[in-house]
Amino acid sequence: MTGDKSISTPRLRWSVDEVMTFRGVVWISGWVFHPDISVAGLQLQAPDGTIVELDGYGIPSPDVVDHHGEAAANSRFRCRLLMDDSDSVMDSRIYAVLSDGTRHELEDHRQRRMDADVYHRLNSRFSEELKALPGGRVLEIGSRDRSGVVRRGLVPSHLEYLGLDIMPGDNVDIMPWKAVIEINHVLKMGGLVMLTTHQTWPVHEAPWDFWRYSDSAWHALFNRFTGFEVVETALGSPACVVAQTLLPSTLNLDRQPAYLGSAVLTRKVSTCLLSWDVDLGSVIHTSYPQ
Repeated sequence: MTGDKSISTPRLRWSVDEVMTFRGVVWISGWVFHPDISVAGLQLQAPDGTIVELDGYGIPSPDVVDHHGEAAANSRFRCRLLMDDSDSVMDSRIYAVLSDGTRHELEDHRQRRMDADVYHRLNSRFSEELKALPGGRVLEIGSRDRSGVVRRGLVPSHLEYLGLDIMPGDNVDIMPWKAVIEINHVLKMGGLVMLTTHQTWPVHEAPWDFWRYSDSAWHALFNRFTGFEVVETALGSPACVVAQTLLPSTLNLDRQPAYLGSAVLTRKVSTCLLSWDVDLGSVIHTSYPQ
């Protein structure tokens, strides 16, 4: 396929719903159609320019028809392929090939997926809330630069940044550890809290990997007793869980809902009515990884 036929068109309608890899197997799914020209197939172009023809286009798509009309019939695709270097999928490009010979890139499909995800949208909402503040301080909890993840750069320059963690280290200014109660103590009335964490994730920071959070869990932590009202919660970044042993209880587990990210945006509305006068050393006999 010659480069001069690789074009983009606003008439193409598409969504890349999934791009996943598992031990050398690549799975890509979604839908694509053009209202005037039929789709002949799909291609994956590797970073080195190699083009792989993708099978699996033309699956019935009544859900897409409901939104886009009969032109979207049979527009879904589910493609599997083996790739020795499945990591290269991150930098590969997906193209739709039309019956007139042109090929059209499904551009920025990863960013489009993130933009539509409720977890990432809530992060964006909080970012806009920060930009709208006339001034003040932003406290980041868990700011020690242990894993290379530091969010100081997300705080607008007109706001003062403070870092908090459970032990000293680079990028840490202060170090208490009690979570929600302490957040209430240091937050001004009406101040916002944005928490992002995991719902489904491999064991990490062991042995201090304690909790997993759904979007419902936040209401048990942030409520009138702890002095907060929940503004919005989100459960996003869809994932698949695959068991290493196939049992009746794990059959089709990968088809069940699972999410990597859980987030809450909450506001302080009163002082905290609770206390937790428990010494950490009396309940936990390990320490957070250095």
